[in-house]
Amino acid sequence: MKITRINPDIYIPSRGSEHAAGYDIFMPSIEFIYPGETKKIKLGFATAIPVGFAALIMPRSSWGSKGIELANTVGLIDSDYRGEWQAVIKNTSNEQIQWNLDERVLQFILIPVNTPELEIVSDLDETDRGEGGFGSTGK
Repeated sequence: MKITRINPDIYIPSRGSEHAAGYDIFMPSIEFIYPGETKKIKLGFATAIPVGFAALIMPRSSWGSKGIELANTVGLIDSDYRGEWQAVIKNTSNEQIQWNLDERVLQFILIPVNTPELEIVSDLDETDRGEGGFGSTGK
């Protein structure tokens, strides 16, 4: 995947181990985020995600356990987006949270994307589950 620095001082995202699914994102600045506050953070890079893939941005688990969330739950970056990556981060804890320059707060994974044509039909094929929804398979 091609990546370019918007901020020349950032570290390029990287995987923490050989088998890690996610690429850790290094924060481009020191930030304080107060309880209940939401901030839009420019991440300092842009990418050319290969066609047929998308990126999902989410907090690393250690930061999620502190109360860091994305305001839209998960960020989706499409393969045709070429702008600077950004994240809208929310503090859901009761305490001020701080991260330092180059701290790994967020991560992203690449996923394959299938985009079949939608076909309008009058009826759907029957299944054993049918219309069983929330909790219907856990009995």
